Amino acid sequence: MMKLLITAVLIFGNLIAHADTSIKTGDVESWGYAQEKLVLITKSGEELKVTPKLCSVDAFSETLASGSGLTLSIPAERVRINTPFYVQGAAKASKMKCKVARIEV
Repeated sequence: MMKLLITAVLIFGNLIAHADTSIKTGDVESWGYAQEKLVLITKSGEELKVTPKLCSVDAFSETLASGSGLTLSIPAERVRINTPFYVQGAAKASKMKCKVARIEV
């Protein structure tokens, strides 16, 4: 019984943690790059730092540090853990697919 209670508390805590860092894609007003993270700025001025996965961190940092002609695409209704996103440079062949590994407020 105690194991079940502990498991339930851990699962519930994990759900709350994900709910706190999940935002609607439509709430993102602008974005940028800082310290190997994608920074999403919401309409309310809150900044969320997204750590990428699935893509090379070096290539991700190099692409975002260039800062010119970049577009961000998030084909999901909400930004949360494992949400895919794409960063594309001025050259069409430079489209990079990543996923959200972690979100920090």
